Amino acid sequence: VEQPEEFVAEGTTKLSHILELLKALYGLVQAGYVWYNTIADYLLELGFVRSELDHALFYRDTESARVYFGLHVDDSMSTGNDTSEILALEKTLDAKFEATHYLGTTLHRDPAAGTISLGQ
Repeated sequence: VEQPEEFVAEGTTKLSHILELLKALYGLVQAGYVWYNTIADYLLELGFVRSELDHALFYRDTESARVYFGLHVDDSMSTGNDTSEILALEKTLDAKFEATHYLGTTLHRDPAAGTISLGQ
């Protein structure tokens, strides 16, 4: 980060000032940390609980549904037993964070074959 020329006071040097970065920039070391804290706080506002065993996993229980939300750096995955709840969560997150692209992952379980397949 460089200090803009217009912020240098007369008689001082740039080195005499400290700058505070108010917004994390993608690609910086702290960007993932700031993003995690931002989305974690929002998920907690939505009634999710952070797993004590894995802080990248959040879950929300209602009378009719259980929704899980996993987060790793800037990738996420949601699942649960009620598709409408999952879609509502995705819509809420898209609106809050102005997402322009959502990566969908499908899960197919075949008990007869004993397999689980992931697709995108």
